Amino acid sequence: MNVLERIAAGKRAKYAGVAVPAVDVDAPPVRDIASALRRRDDRTHFILEVKPASPSAGRLRDHIEPAMFARAYGPVADAVSVLVDRTHFGGSLELLSEVRAALDRLGTPRPVLAKDIVVHPAQIIEARNAGADAVLLMTSVLDDAEIDRCLGVVERAGMGVVVETSNEAELRRALAFSPQRAPVIGINNRDLGSLKIDLSTVERLSRLVPSDRVLVSESGIASRRDVDRLAPHVDAFLAGSALVRAPDPFDAARALVVGRVKACGLRTADDGIAAHVCGARFAGLVFAPGSVRAVGIAAAREVLEASTLPGVGVFVDDEVERVARIARDLGLVAVQLHGNEPSSDVARLRETLGASCEVWRAVHPAHVETTAVTTNAAPDRRVFDAIPGGSGAPLSLDALAGRNIDRDIVAGGLRRESALDALRLEPYALDVSSALESARGVKCPRAMASFFGALRPFGRRHLKEAP
Repeated sequence: MNVLERIAAGKRAKYAGVAVPAVDVDAPPVRDIASALRRRDDRTHFILEVKPASPSAGRLRDHIEPAMFARAYGPVADAVSVLVDRTHFGGSLELLSEVRAALDRLGTPRPVLAKDIVVHPAQIIEARNAGADAVLLMTSVLDDAEIDRCLGVVERAGMGVVVETSNEAELRRALAFSPQRAPVIGINNRDLGSLKIDLSTVERLSRLVPSDRVLVSESGIASRRDVDRLAPHVDAFLAGSALVRAPDPFDAARALVVGRVKACGLRTADDGIAAHVCGARFAGLVFAPGSVRAVGIAAAREVLEASTLPGVGVFVDDEVERVARIARDLGLVAVQLHGNEPSSDVARLRETLGASCEVWRAVHPAHVETTAVTTNAAPDRRVFDAIPGGSGAPLSLDALAGRNIDRDIVAGGLRRESALDALRLEPYALDVSSALESARGVKCPRAMASFFGALRPFGRRHLKEAP
């Protein structure tokens, strides 16, 4: 008997003879997970998971803070999954309720999937009463009659469902249920017997899934490279372990879904809120006098407080003392030098600011050799930009092809059309400003949403709908 079989046997014993409870009258309204995983048309969607532990990896994080994960996941997730099994996965129905409430408080309501080894319909209603919008049904655990019974309970409760498979036989069984009853199909890349992961599983089986289903790739999604590899085969990803284990899940979630992005030239609290909602990683604040995007200290503080994003200050040929003072006053995580500052300024700032505030420096790829005279004078990160920097002029991405830029930032007039190409270079982050505007210096929430949406790779529907 393998791990999954032992877990399922224990749950069958626990729920033997248990009656199916009624749905609480005060249970929250259901959010449709199938619709949430279709709303981006031909772009990929993401279910991000709160997973305290697993049988294969043990404890993934010492302490799970629902509010922290809600902030990390809410802006970039299309749905959130929460493990509710306590014994083997460290989760609980209480954790699910807390995560849902935290998502609502932060203004990012998302469908919540209860992740459990379901063997009895009572578990479905227990999840519904805790605030779940959908449940997972595993074809590896349930026979067809049990799935049919569970789907009936799901329907009567008004919930959504993800029917999970892990091989061709299970997939054909799941597809035998109508798209109305089983609209979302999961393919687990993990062999549930050996617990080994093979990403080729979804590549091999996806061809069997018709376009009237939402196809979700589960397990083994650890990096944006994994996402790019599998995106042409699926509609959505379910990712959890790598995010929960990451030192900073907020950073890891953005790197996975849209890449790290500095939304630069934010000037108002509304700009900051819009950047956060879209999934920005950094708030870019311009302190260069004369720039149409320049911001004062008081306004910059309002942007940071409203966005809750780490701040990066942009300076042009400014005095080292002023740069350092502003960085300290605002608690910036980086200062970005965008002029002709000498290497000695870089060295002084690195010494003055210490490890808590990085020094970034804008360079053109053709001049990259001139940016590091000595170790101390080298910036922590380079920002590859066009000349003149900050003009919105496009940078030729071909100039960066073949370079290792995993610690560097790509800027230079990025547009919605070039966003994915820039991310495929695998930089540390993107730096964007003009593409987020309706007019020069005027940020636009619709333009922001459009740009960040373009950072998600195309899914299988794009290929099927292409002429």
